[in-house]
Amino acid sequence: MRDAQSAEELGHHEPPQSACVEWCISDHGNSIGEEDWVHESEPLRVAAGVTARLCMSIDPVVGAQDGPYVVIDAAIDAREYTLPEAEALATSVMALARRGDCASTSG
Repeated sequence: MRDAQSAEELGHHEPPQSACVEWCISDHGNSIGEEDWVHESEPLRVAAGVTARLCMSIDPVVGAQDGPYVVIDAAIDAREYTLPEAEALATSVMALARRGDCASTSG
């Protein structure tokens, strides 16, 4: 028979913490439950009043991951894009800009 038992054996469990991703700037440990599982990157200013950032959650108990997503925040709206959707959006915007640039220099 052992005299000392671990905290785990006595039923005292520390709440599991989610492994943090390298780009996360969230201050984990100050929220309870799912709010503490959210990982967010530094916001990137895209235009006046518009930012983009990475966001994802990892359930520390079962390891389920949701994301990462690119979240684009405007003053009145926020949109969430999967990584392939964000890449397609960026490609389309760049193509649109090139098309506009060609039109302005062809005259």
